[in-house]
Amino acid sequence: MCGLPPYAFFDGTRAVKYLPQFASKGNGAPTGGRGQDRCPFLATGFEMLRYYELQFNVCGPYHEAAAEPFPEDLGDLVLGPDPPPGPVRFEIVRGSRPADIIGCAVWSERLISVLRECGATGFKPYEIELYRKGKPVPGYMGVLIIGRGGPLDEVRSDVERDETGECIFGHAAVYMHEDQWDGSDVFVIPGLGLTKFVTERVAAVLRKARLRNVKLILNTECRFGTKDPPPTPPPGQ
Repeated sequence: MCGLPPYAFFDGTRAVKYLPQFASKGNGAPTGGRGQDRCPFLATGFEMLRYYELQFNVCGPYHEAAAEPFPEDLGDLVLGPDPPPGPVRFEIVRGSRPADIIGCAVWSERLISVLRECGATGFKPYEIELYRKGKPVPGYMGVLIIGRGGPLDEVRSDVERDETGECIFGHAAVYMHEDQWDGSDVFVIPGLGLTKFVTERVAAVLRKARLRNVKLILNTECRFGTKDPPPTPPPGQ
């Protein structure tokens, strides 16, 4: 994947016109289109579009799982569009503490329940078999992300590529072409690999749920690679 960033975020500061699929009757109530009940901003006038990366810690104290055998294309377990045939076996390979996200494709039933209860769209759970040290671990499922954002807006994201133009060396933020977003609450952005995003509405729900090993980061705070210089040490150090 040419070193695509492991995370990315969205537009939290730029005021944009409402998307066509959120057309309004004129009183601010969205009507028509796939996102009519989930419009993240008023359909009249301008509002801030805010999106968050759904991030998890890697190589920390929490469990992390990997598929066994590891697939040739990890996207088959994450992006679908259809679940893989038969229950996929995952093994917890490191960490000592249970978590609600334990890898690119494994979420807890608790996290899935929180998303379902708030009516979130854009994801599709599937059956898996999860093990730790040869013993089954209940309460987890694989998850396909079927929601799609608009393609990465490289100008607004201040993307830096290598000389061939194939690999991303860095970005100062992550913005998408909002007019091509399908309106899903959980989605990926074409051009940013397996990085997952959620709308502001869903992010608020996840914060209240106090989930384990779940971190939400606003798009404007996203920096990667050459656009993410190390912090300046305090004077005298």
